[in-house]
Amino acid sequence: FRCDPAGGGAPEDLGACSVSGGEAYSMANLDGQLYIASYPGARLAVYDPTRPYRFGVDPAANPRDLGRLDEVAYRPLAMVAGPAGKVWAASIPDYGMWGGTLAWYDPQRGTFGSHRHVVRDCSGYALAYLASEGLLAVGYAIEGGTGTTPRAERAALVLWDPVQDREVWQGDLGLSIHTVFDLMDAGDGCAYAVILQNGADQRPALCLLDLRAKRVRARCVLE
Repeated sequence: FRCDPAGGGAPEDLGACSVSGGEAYSMANLDGQLYIASYPGARLAVYDPTRPYRFGVDPAANPRDLGRLDEVAYRPLAMVAGPAGKVWAASIPDYGMWGGTLAWYDPQRGTFGSHRHVVRDCSGYALAYLASEGLLAVGYAIEGGTGTTPRAERAALVLWDPVQDREVWQGDLGLSIHTVFDLMDAGDGCAYAVILQNGADQRPALCLLDLRAKRVRARCVLE
């Protein structure tokens, strides 16, 4: 939907924005285009807000369905647009599967790419671009697809070079990670993260991570 608060108009229901019939899990903006990743099937659509709204799969449609991110991703929880000119998405896999993906879409070439089991049997959960480092920070969870029991004992954080499209570091900074719920760039190689650790205390914590020095600067349990 869209709404112009300054104009005083009522919200307008624009209708479908994806072939997926579930929900839009994440969105990101790149060069004035809104990219929408939806469940089920982790399908990607692109919308140009300067043009009339008419969803479809044909080249003139707006939003236009671009297809699945890959054949494994099902719940695209996080997106970041811009690094290496691409749209990046971290996802939980399909029902009954382990090993979610870190996937990308290149608007200039109209191509997709994907990496599975970056952290073995874990799922991509959170993304942030560390501008000072030129790297993506990717947070993982031990979860698999719906209906599965975790196989991994702990998840991890990953630093990813978006230009070379490869991992440059992986670790948990001693946190024994169950889930990285969210990530945000804090500058100077640091990031804020909401992390649930393995163990009896099932309360997530807000952490300030120095990913350049590979250490935890501060941690505060969220009550």
